Amino acid sequence: MPKGKEAYRSVVPRINPVLLEGEIVTLFYSFVAVLMALRRGRYFLIRLSLTVCVGFEMVLYWIWQEGNTRKRT
Repeated sequence: MPKGKEAYRSVVPRINPVLLEGEIVTLFYSFVAVLMALRRGRYFLIRLSLTVCVGFEMVLYWIWQEGNTRKRT
């Protein structure tokens, strides 16, 4: 492993918690959009919003995985 790699992994940019909060809020907003589309019968929006929800869930999973790898090293 190259020198300084451990120090690089241990430093988390200060913007990361703000970005995480934005991801969570946007996931919630997309989930509400799915519920509203179900209520109003907008089937195109249901598929679109579900796709968006899955994308934000993937990002949150990657953030969680990155946090776990930082804790292990």
